[in-house]
Amino acid sequence: MRLLQLPFTEDEGVKIEAGLNEKGSVNSQSTAAAVAEAAAIAQANGETSVEFELPEGTKGISASAVQKLVDAAGDTEVVVNIPTVVDGEAVGSVSVPLTSDSGQILTGMTFDTKRTEQVENYVANKWDTEVLGSFETAQKGGWGATATLSIGLEKLGFSADDGTKLYALIYDTKAKKWYQSNAEVIDGEVVIKTKRSGIVTIVTEPVKK
Repeated sequence: MRLLQLPFTEDEGVKIEAGLNEKGSVNSQSTAAAVAEAAAIAQANGETSVEFELPEGTKGISASAVQKLVDAAGDTEVVVNIPTVVDGEAVGSVSVPLTSDSGQILTGMTFDTKRTEQVENYVANKWDTEVLGSFETAQKGGWGATATLSIGLEKLGFSADDGTKLYALIYDTKAKKWYQSNAEVIDGEVVIKTKRSGIVTIVTEPVKK
C-alpha cells in the first residue's frame, strides 16, 4: 500500500493506491487503513475527498470492502478511479464515489463483441439516430452513485471534435431497461456521467424524451 501525499490545491483531494489480495480484489483492511489516514490528512488541509486508484488487473471491490472504505473515510468522500485497459492498452477510465448503496463494484469493459453488435443493430433499427460505437461494463445494475465514464474515441471507432455533444443509450442488463444520458467529447474521449451500467451505445441524437 502506498500513500501519495500530493500538493494540495482547492480542488484536489488526497490520493492513495489500493492494495490487492491474492484473488485480485481490493484488500479491504489495508486499503481502509490508508483511506482513514488519507481522510485525516484531507480534513486537516480543508479537503473534502479521498481518491484511490485501482491497479491494472484489479477484478473489483466487494460490497463489504466498499462499506469498510466508506466507514473509514467518515465525512470525507471517497472516490475510486478505475483504469480501463484492453489488451494492455489504456482506453479510458471510470471514476465513481463510493457510498453505502454502492454494493459490489466490478471493473472491466468489453468492446466489439456479439452482444454489443446486437445492441447496435437493435438501436439502429428501433430509433432514428446514428450509432457511433458501443461497449459493455462488467458492472451490472448501476454504480450506486453518479459515475464518470471516459472512453477514447479511437477505441469506439469514430472521430469527433472536442465539445461535440452526443448521447449514450444504456441498456441495463440486470433491470432489462433502457436509459439515456448526455455525453460529450473531451480531450479525445467520450465522457458520460451516469448512475447506469450495462451495454452503452453512443448515438448522435436523443431518442428518449
